[in-house]
Amino acid sequence: SSMRWGEFAVWLLYFGGVVGFMAYRLGIDDLFSLEVSLLEAVMRGVQDAKGAIRHLRKSHAEEGNPWGIDPSRVVLGGSSAGAFIALHSAYIDDLDEVPDAIDLTQPGLEGGLEGLSGSPGYSSEVLSIVNLCGAMGDAGWMEVGDAPVVSVHGTADETVPFGTGFVQLLGFSVSQVDGSWPVHLQAESLG
Repeated sequence: SSMRWGEFAVWLLYFGGVVGFMAYRLGIDDLFSLEVSLLEAVMRGVQDAKGAIRHLRKSHAEEGNPWGIDPSRVVLGGSSAGAFIALHSAYIDDLDEVPDAIDLTQPGLEGGLEGLSGSPGYSSEVLSIVNLCGAMGDAGWMEVGDAPVVSVHGTADETVPFGTGFVQLLGFSVSQVDGSWPVHLQAESLG
């Protein structure tokens, strides 16, 4: 996965892009409740991604743009878990879309959709999404006017379904999601 992103990053740099890799909180912290634990991990990743995007915009505005970014052209992407985070960051835009099993008042999940991962007051919106082998809870969360998405996903993926199906984790079917094909169909239907 990092090799694919490394090659993609070199291509972007060649054409004048700026590439950043972000760290995000990891963790399935409850093996006895895998589905809830997976949902919480994705939500923490979403909050961290939004914080990273806000940090880029803050550095542009307050620190003289040290990386030479165009804050109006931020693209978020990832592979597998990173793609889950990118998709959910762009398309969960209403608290009603957050699964009921997630308690956003729990330590580490506070701060609503934006979270408390830093640089408040700056936008976390993205121009587009790059999804490599990812999925999201419901492709129906994508709406007219949302960021466009480019997806690449193998049909024989045994961890993240290409269509609608279950994420496989530690040999267990954990949570039903919409993979890259339903995401593509929804994006296409929205234009």
